[in-house]
Amino acid sequence: ELYPRKWNSEFIDLPEIRDQRTPSFSGEDLTQIVASAKGQFRLLYALLGGTRLRIGEAAGLEIQDVSPDASTIRIRQSVWNGKKQAPKTHSALREVDLHPSLAAMLNAFIGERKAGLLFQTKNGRPLLQSNIIRRSLHPILKKTGRAKSGFHSFRRYRVTHLRKNRVPEDLLRFWIGHAGKSVTDGYSMVKSDVAFRQLCAANVGLGFELPATNPSDKPAVAPNCTHSELLSSVA
Repeated sequence: ELYPRKWNSEFIDLPEIRDQRTPSFSGEDLTQIVASAKGQFRLLYALLGGTRLRIGEAAGLEIQDVSPDASTIRIRQSVWNGKKQAPKTHSALREVDLHPSLAAMLNAFIGERKAGLLFQTKNGRPLLQSNIIRRSLHPILKKTGRAKSGFHSFRRYRVTHLRKNRVPEDLLRFWIGHAGKSVTDGYSMVKSDVAFRQLCAANVGLGFELPATNPSDKPAVAPNCTHSELLSSVA
């Protein structure tokens, strides 16, 4: 450090920000949003609600980033203002495991495609966030009687759902792309245990319903995903 400084917070009089508006969706909200969406936006909203991806990360997904059975997606780039770029932080480079019903929806959406962006315009270019909000999300929210919200509402929903269902905190941070908070997190190998991650994703559920092709197609929701209970469930 060439010019060390000790900041005096009282002298510079930084404002304390309180009572920020932090809207979030409920499971019922997401069920209606996904059901009301058309075309590729239906999968986009289901993916945002079921994974807590940042919208730029979802827009940057390519077919090659999806595992053969669509059970896992790999985050390696983002899109901002229509241009591909590196993710927000190093922790954003990660894998995210999907609930089986969401994986099936994603697999059906991909079909026979082998390359290219997962979500794209007619010209094969990345989707613009402002266009998604203006042309799809906000009209859906207005139609369903909900206040205008942005993409962070999907992220807040997913984190709340994961915590309610007692997902291990280090796995939660791995999935959402946040760095560990302590030295202890560096010792945990949960993120390397793919089998456990996928069991956890399957058992924790989505918390909302996907449009079903058959009346019996309902996403399962389990109360928790502790390691011992998950192993006993498949023993």
